[in-house]
Amino acid sequence: MKNIKTLLIANRGEIAHRIIRTATELGIRTIAVYTEPDAGTPHTLAADSAIFLKDRDDRKEPYLDIDRLVEVAKEQGADAVHPGYGFLSENADFAEACDEAGLIFVGPKPDTIRLMADKSAGKLSMQETGVPCVPGYDGTDQSAEILRQEAGAVGTPLLIKAVAGGGGRGMRRVDDLADFDEALASARSEAQNAFGSGDVILERYLEQTRHIEIQVFADQHGNVVHLFERDCSTQRRHQKVIEEAPSPFVNDTLREALGSAAVKAAAAIGYVGAGTVEFLVTPDSEFFFIEMNTRLQVEHPVTEEITGQDLVEWQLKVADGETLPLRQEDISMQGASIEVRLYAENPADGFMPQTGIITNWQPAEGTGIRNDHMIIEGNAVSARYDPMIGKLIVREKSREGARKKLIRALLNMKLEGLLTNRAFLLSCLAHEEFISGPDTGFINRLQAIETDQAGIFHKLAAASLYWAECRKWREAPADWSSLGPAFRSFHTIIDEEDGTYQLCANGDAIEIKSDTDADAQTVTFQTTDGKIISAEFEGKSYPAASWVNGGEHFFDFGTGFVTASVKDPDPQTGHNGASDDILQAPMAGRILAIETAPGDDISAGQTLIILEAMKMEHRLRAGRDGVVEQVSVSVGDQVNKNDLLVALAS
Repeated sequence: MKNIKTLLIANRGEIAHRIIRTATELGIRTIAVYTEPDAGTPHTLAADSAIFLKDRDDRKEPYLDIDRLVEVAKEQGADAVHPGYGFLSENADFAEACDEAGLIFVGPKPDTIRLMADKSAGKLSMQETGVPCVPGYDGTDQSAEILRQEAGAVGTPLLIKAVAGGGGRGMRRVDDLADFDEALASARSEAQNAFGSGDVILERYLEQTRHIEIQVFADQHGNVVHLFERDCSTQRRHQKVIEEAPSPFVNDTLREALGSAAVKAAAAIGYVGAGTVEFLVTPDSEFFFIEMNTRLQVEHPVTEEITGQDLVEWQLKVADGETLPLRQEDISMQGASIEVRLYAENPADGFMPQTGIITNWQPAEGTGIRNDHMIIEGNAVSARYDPMIGKLIVREKSREGARKKLIRALLNMKLEGLLTNRAFLLSCLAHEEFISGPDTGFINRLQAIETDQAGIFHKLAAASLYWAECRKWREAPADWSSLGPAFRSFHTIIDEEDGTYQLCANGDAIEIKSDTDADAQTVTFQTTDGKIISAEFEGKSYPAASWVNGGEHFFDFGTGFVTASVKDPDPQTGHNGASDDILQAPMAGRILAIETAPGDDISAGQTLIILEAMKMEHRLRAGRDGVVEQVSVSVGDQVNKNDLLVALAS
């Protein structure tokens, strides 16, 4: 490298670690930055040096502190700054500050970022270029009255989208215009907190579409190429979950049209660096521009896997002033690659973000398997940041081969200490809709655990809980009769539902039946060092991992996640824990807004508290009609899971 000798990575987690890997291979000295929750994570250990970013008194996130990041870069003798993705990666002011400080910003020029970060201006520029755009409203009049009027003109289903948004934040779907005002307020609030702007655009929500994006690259000498498409249709809440390349839907004709449109769009705005032009594609192959991301994407590994190119290396070379490594005719693709995003979340509870300490981590390994992650045993996953903790990427000769390899890799992976979406990912990958090629509505039609499967996992959890935590009961004389082992009633709370099972133990085999079962079934455990590692039930073997967090038991059976505890009701009332009389924090986070006060009459479903956790807003609603007796928190408070927020008069 001619100009870049020392690089500061203004980011965290797996992307910081991934950038450090390539920079080190190129002989570049690397500087990481980190906050208190990120102390000791992989990116801080991999860099040549790591600088602590102290929290500010004004609560501004240190990873967003432009002045401090530029100061660190200068102090450490950096020549360049790589922003990764998220945080300041698409912040024109940051790129400008780097330029003014004499630092090379690894990304587009500030004016380009500013243009495409404004979704309204970006759409206008694409329309002028001749690239088709999704119909809707992208005007500058942001009054609620005008937006409500334009929403009526656009019709439903409707998508409210933050002008400065990304990553699914500041986006709300509206199916009934009666819900528009609340959705608008929510989208604006989330966008203001995440991006500093509450402005929105309105778009017609196109159904049964594919989300197809084209990876483009441009250098400082006027050369622009694309590196084919990625299919990002498997998404929830507009957040991508599974990405793949190439798309199972795109044929050569459509690929050529999408690639040409993307290159034309990048060239028209004088783009430099890595970028992604995103389209929605209808079932009849009509496509519409939705936005351009002026950075490296989370899903860039699948492009690397099918093209054999290192996109971070391309970024650094372009930023250093070199020409693109390849011409368009020299770029080819082979095989298929699929990536899954591993989130700390509970899909069965509306994808609620989770926190916890990682107690066991054993990634899947083998030919064609790649792990990009921020996971290290003993580290805590904080509510402060995005819930994505890693990515698992596979490559094979065919899409079906990649799908099967990814399933095996997920099953072989060990991750204990907190809930993740691993079981949900397996459900997606095994579903016939995914096998045939999903559209953007796929996850909305899919349940994390199929109804007929839920009962199996609940029985496995009850038997595991009985075996692991209640072994003293198995040794009691009451468990035996003259006819052999006797069944014992066992009361549980599984996935927040009360349940009663009849169980008896015979070594590592547990006989179990529910109240609706005529006959008992057998669960046979394989154990090592007093811990269950697999369970056999109805002729099928399930891998098993379990841990305890906050008094609750967590069971991961490979394709199903279950939370469980022994029910211990109050002997006077038979009541167990919280009810609709109180509102508790479903996760750790910060109180963003309080929409009630003591003495208020409230209705079931009414929003009482808005909680911000892992970059998303969560509206916490009343479970019943009533009168507010107590509000236990204030705006700005940090709360832990299960903290009391609001109590209703009984």
